[in-house]
Amino acid sequence: FKSVIAQTVPRERLVAYLSTVSLLLSSLSLLAATEAMVARGTDCLLYPGADGSLSLATRKTLLHALTLKGLSLSAPLAVLTPTPLTGLPLGSYLFDALLLMTRHRIKRLVIWQGQEVAGILHLTQVLGLFSTHSHVLTLRIARADSPAALEAVAREQQQLIRSLFAQGIHTLFL
Repeated sequence: FKSVIAQTVPRERLVAYLSTVSLLLSSLSLLAATEAMVARGTDCLLYPGADGSLSLATRKTLLHALTLKGLSLSAPLAVLTPTPLTGLPLGSYLFDALLLMTRHRIKRLVIWQGQEVAGILHLTQVLGLFSTHSHVLTLRIARADSPAALEAVAREQQQLIRSLFAQGIHTLFL
C-alpha cells in the first residue's frame, strides 16, 4: 500500500506544502508573538528554549498560556512549557509524514534541510493531498492567498487525478 501511495505522490511534493517558519526570540512577549503570527498569516512559531533547542508554540499554546495558566500578555515566550519538535528531512515522502503525524498524534511537523528548518508541514496539507473530499479542496482554496496559489491548487488537483487514474482509480469512483 505504501509503495502505491508513494508512486502516486512524488517526493518533490513535500516542498510545495511547506509553510514558512516564524522563528522568534524567546524574550518576545506573548502579545508580540501573537501579533507576529497574525501579521505573517501563520498559526505556529518556533522559538529557542533555554538549552538552545527549538520549541514549537501554536495559537492554542498561546491561548492556554493566557487563559488557563493566567500568564500576562507581557510574559516572554521563554515561560511556555517547551514542546519538542518532531520532524522529517526535506526529501521524505508525504506518506511518511502522515504516518509520523498519526503515530505521534500531532498536527505539525518540522521539515529539516540539514541542520536548518526548511518549513512546517501541516496535517491538513497532507490530508488534502490524500483526500478527494470536497471540504478539503475548499479548505485549500480558502487558504490560497493569490491567483497563483489558486492556480497551483488547480494544477495539483489535476495531477492527483491523473496519478490516481494511472493507478486504476477512475474519476467516476472519486
